[in-house]
Amino acid sequence: MSLQISKSNGVFHLIGKLNTSTIRPFNIHFEHIIEQSDIATVQVNIDYLEQIDSDGFDALKTLKAVALRNQKRFYINGDGFSELYDAFKQTNVA
Repeated sequence: MSLQISKSNGVFHLIGKLNTSTIRPFNIHFEHIIEQSDIATVQVNIDYLEQIDSDGFDALKTLKAVALRNQKRFYINGDGFSELYDAFKQTNVA
């Protein structure tokens, strides 16, 4: 399954797989949203994400950096991938 992105109530939902083969359109889509729109907060829900590989994780980290550079908030929420949350916590430790 490829990656689908839907939006509901201001939250972007990732459905499918975020991996090497899907990160390019993912990055293009969200970088455009972060850099070109007047949205102050980008919220991504991963409840329906079936798979994420190291490239997918790196893509999320990159988007977080793009959001910070553009003075926007970037949140990831959802009931899955506790490793993802733990890894993000570790990248914020000074």
